[in-house]
Amino acid sequence: STGKSVLDYEFEHQGYRACQAQVIDGNKLLIPAGMGTGTQLVEFTKGDSGLQAKELWTSKEMKPDYNDILVHDGHIYGFHEKGDLRAVELPSGEVKWSTPGPLGDRPPATGTAFLCRHGGRFFLFAETGDLVIAELSPEGYRELDRAHLIEPTQSAFGRPVVWSAPAWADKSVLVRNDAEIVRVSLAAD
Repeated sequence: STGKSVLDYEFEHQGYRACQAQVIDGNKLLIPAGMGTGTQLVEFTKGDSGLQAKELWTSKEMKPDYNDILVHDGHIYGFHEKGDLRAVELPSGEVKWSTPGPLGDRPPATGTAFLCRHGGRFFLFAETGDLVIAELSPEGYRELDRAHLIEPTQSAFGRPVVWSAPAWADKSVLVRNDAEIVRVSLAAD
């Protein structure tokens, strides 16, 4: 209510990326820090001396490079630096499954797809320019539908990529590359 800091928590970062959004799950905070560090799970509790933070674990099994992670039904879903989509159980940190998912048969290093949960389904905008609708659960990845929305215009590690996060508004997705912006309706007809 005052904007005054009540706790300082230092997270040691190794490597050169820390651009992903942190994820709050109840009284726990997931800090994805990408290459080198991995993801840290921190629990916050109120004690006699005020708010306290305790590191529960740091896992190198979920090191997202360029995209955010999501928490759903007690699992973290996201792309690991090796380019594979993973489900990591909370709070144990155990990898439940790994798949190339929307990237097809080629899980490239730093492979990227931006995730958005909508009800019980997930929308994944892949670096290939494809929008994929999928179910993600502790049992695995199941692709429901796919549409190619835009051509990749950049190159990363020898492959064409679209590394721009989509925007979601008015039952639509907006995607862009270096040449154009495309709006696609997701409304049911």
